Amino acid sequence: MKQLTAADLRGIVSEIMEHSMEQRRKAVSDNRGGPDRFIEGEPTDREIDEFIAGNPYLDEEIIGQLLDPGSSGYSGIIIFGSEEELIEFRKNILAWSMSGSWLGGK
Repeated sequence: MKQLTAADLRGIVSEIMEHSMEQRRKAVSDNRGGPDRFIEGEPTDREIDEFIAGNPYLDEEIIGQLLDPGSSGYSGIIIFGSEEELIEFRKNILAWSMSGSWLGGK
């Protein structure tokens, strides 16, 4: 069993989704009739939250653990899992980061 914190898993989410952020941000800006300029750089906490909350490949329990820092923060939430579960988590994050719904800003 691996012992990871919610902060660790959010870091994995950020790392995987980062490659799609330019396209996502442009789509969101276009959908809202916004300017051609949008923020650049690493995903923000809000974007990570939106990504996790909208990810249909994640179950409700993990979504809840990754969205609610509780009183001890994300680093205080310990999540146990097998290597296989971590691989599956990564696959689910990658699949959503490449989906048309995510990339299209919907």
